[in-house]
Amino acid sequence: MKFFPEIFLIGVMLYCPSMLVTYPNKHVLFSKIEKGGKLKTILSWGNTKNSSKGSYWPASTIKLLPAIAVMRSGIKPNTRIRMKGYAGSVRSLLKAALGVSSNSAYDRLVDLVGQDYVNTTAKQLGLKHTWVSRAYGRKGTFRYSPPYWLGKKYIRAKWAKLKNPKCNSNCTSFKDLQKMILYASKDKELRRWTRRRKGRFLKMVRKYIPSVRVYCKPGYVAYHHGLTNCRFGKYVLTIAIRSGSWKQYWKYKKKKIRLAETILKSKLKRSR
Repeated sequence: MKFFPEIFLIGVMLYCPSMLVTYPNKHVLFSKIEKGGKLKTILSWGNTKNSSKGSYWPASTIKLLPAIAVMRSGIKPNTRIRMKGYAGSVRSLLKAALGVSSNSAYDRLVDLVGQDYVNTTAKQLGLKHTWVSRAYGRKGTFRYSPPYWLGKKYIRAKWAKLKNPKCNSNCTSFKDLQKMILYASKDKELRRWTRRRKGRFLKMVRKYIPSVRVYCKPGYVAYHHGLTNCRFGKYVLTIAIRSGSWKQYWKYKKKKIRLAETILKSKLKRSR
């Protein structure tokens, strides 16, 4: 065990010498879905099983959790709601939060069920390092969720009581993110808004697994990390690469795809 880190680095450099230079500050988790939905790690670099705090910011990838919580609460997607600044269906919020990654839609999904319910859902799903308390579309936290109308039913305001001494904002881990995208891809409503029907990532994956369906929820924060969290067939791949400024977003988005292809190329046979 004393020489394991050195041996690991030598192994990585021999296996793929460009990785350490081309993709600095990276976090990668590549897993296979086994029977029963258990995730088996194929490849892991960086911080993948512990809390993201101090390593990367979960950004929009965390929007999967409140969407899952709302669906588990029993609220129907076609239910009409009226809340401050919004009048429409629950489905429209799910589409906006997961499809175009709307920050205000994410906030309203949390407000529908309350912060405590969202974090209790995380615990029920076995997400050991995931916690939600920070709003994106407005300043502050979800400690107070305002009242609203759910159909003809008036829903009272909610005050969060649960606390997490290890996270006072939004936290997660790659292992938790993979469980979230796996759950979303199995839910009839959520997979509608996470499925990728076009794009470079889909095109790249289909080089190795033809006709496969791809489900993703990416995230990005300027001067921090760009994240990709996708399920395709029996595999789940989660990547974070330090991104620099917003102007470099597309550059680093392409870099993530190149890194993803390098991983798939080394682990899967390319289809002819």
